[in-house]
Amino acid sequence: MAANIEMSVPDLPEATAVMLDFLKIELDIATTFVESAKAESSRERRQWRCSQAKKAYHTVTQMMNRVTLSTDEADFLSNHLAALKTALRQLDELS
Repeated sequence: MAANIEMSVPDLPEATAVMLDFLKIELDIATTFVESAKAESSRERRQWRCSQAKKAYHTVTQMMNRVTLSTDEADFLSNHLAALKTALRQLDELS
Protein backbone atom coordinates (compact mmCIF):
# COMPACT_ATOMS: atom_id res chain seq x y z
CA MET A 1 0.00 0.00 0.00
CA ALA A 2 1.57 3.27 -1.14
CA ALA A 3 1.53 6.21 1.22
CA ASN A 4 0.02 9.43 -0.02
CA ILE A 5 2.68 12.06 0.59
CA GLU A 6 1.97 15.68 -0.17
CA MET A 7 4.96 17.74 -1.13
CA SER A 8 4.69 21.48 -0.93
CA VAL A 9 6.11 23.56 -3.72
CA PRO A 10 8.01 26.56 -2.38
CA ASP A 11 6.53 29.96 -3.00
CA LEU A 12 8.92 31.43 -5.57
CA PRO A 13 8.51 35.07 -4.58
CA GLU A 14 9.17 34.09 -0.96
CA ALA A 15 12.22 32.04 -1.95
CA THR A 16 13.52 34.98 -3.97
CA ALA A 17 13.01 37.32 -1.01
CA VAL A 18 14.90 34.93 1.28
CA MET A 19 17.77 34.66 -1.22
CA LEU A 20 17.90 38.44 -1.64
CA ASP A 21 18.08 38.84 2.15
CA PHE A 22 20.89 36.28 2.25
CA LEU A 23 22.84 38.15 -0.43
CA LYS A 24 22.41 41.46 1.39
CA ILE A 25 23.62 39.89 4.63
CA GLU A 26 26.67 38.45 2.85
CA LEU A 27 27.45 41.94 1.53
CA ASP A 28 27.07 43.37 5.03
CA ILE A 29 29.44 40.72 6.37
CA ALA A 30 31.97 41.44 3.63
CA THR A 31 31.73 45.17 4.31
CA THR A 32 32.27 44.56 8.03
CA PHE A 33 35.41 42.53 7.31
CA VAL A 34 36.70 45.26 4.97
CA GLU A 35 36.08 48.00 7.53
CA SER A 36 37.77 46.01 10.29
CA ALA A 37 40.69 45.24 7.94
CA LYS A 38 41.17 48.97 7.31
CA ALA A 39 41.57 49.53 11.04
CA GLU A 40 43.82 46.50 11.56
CA SER A 41 47.50 47.18 12.23
CA SER A 42 48.58 43.55 11.94
CA ARG A 43 49.28 42.59 8.33
CA GLU A 44 48.37 38.96 9.00
CA ARG A 45 45.01 39.82 10.57
CA ARG A 46 44.28 42.35 7.82
CA GLN A 47 44.93 39.69 5.18
CA TRP A 48 42.69 37.20 6.99
CA ARG A 49 39.86 39.73 7.15
CA CYS A 50 40.32 40.51 3.46
CA SER A 51 40.17 36.81 2.61
CA GLN A 52 36.89 36.51 4.51
CA ALA A 53 35.49 39.53 2.67
CA LYS A 54 36.58 38.01 -0.65
CA LYS A 55 34.80 34.76 0.18
CA ALA A 56 31.58 36.67 0.85
CA TYR A 57 32.10 38.69 -2.35
CA HIS A 58 32.47 35.52 -4.41
CA THR A 59 29.45 33.93 -2.73
CA VAL A 60 27.29 36.90 -3.72
CA THR A 61 28.58 37.00 -7.30
CA GLN A 62 27.91 33.31 -7.75
CA MET A 63 24.56 33.14 -5.98
CA MET A 64 22.97 36.26 -7.45
CA ASN A 65 22.90 34.55 -10.84
CA ARG A 66 20.79 31.73 -9.42
CA VAL A 67 17.83 33.91 -8.52
CA THR A 68 15.56 36.12 -10.59
CA LEU A 69 16.01 39.68 -9.37
CA SER A 70 14.25 42.87 -10.32
CA THR A 71 16.32 45.54 -12.03
CA ASP A 72 16.44 47.56 -8.79
CA GLU A 73 17.57 44.54 -6.77
CA ALA A 74 20.24 43.60 -9.32
CA ASP A 75 21.45 47.22 -9.44
CA PHE A 76 21.59 47.38 -5.64
CA LEU A 77 23.71 44.23 -5.43
CA SER A 78 25.91 45.23 -8.36
CA ASN A 79 26.60 48.68 -6.90
CA HIS A 80 27.52 47.22 -3.53
CA LEU A 81 29.71 44.58 -5.17
CA ALA A 82 31.54 47.29 -7.14
CA ALA A 83 32.17 49.30 -3.97
CA LEU A 84 33.35 46.20 -2.17
CA LYS A 85 35.68 45.28 -5.03
CA THR A 86 37.21 48.77 -4.96
CA ALA A 87 37.72 48.59 -1.20
CA LEU A 88 39.34 45.14 -1.48
CA ARG A 89 41.71 46.38 -4.19
CA GLN A 90 42.75 49.28 -1.98
CA LEU A 91 43.39 46.92 0.90
CA ASP A 92 45.45 44.62 -1.33
CA GLU A 93 47.70 47.58 -2.02
CA LEU A 94 48.25 48.02 1.72
CA SER A 95 49.18 44.38 2.30
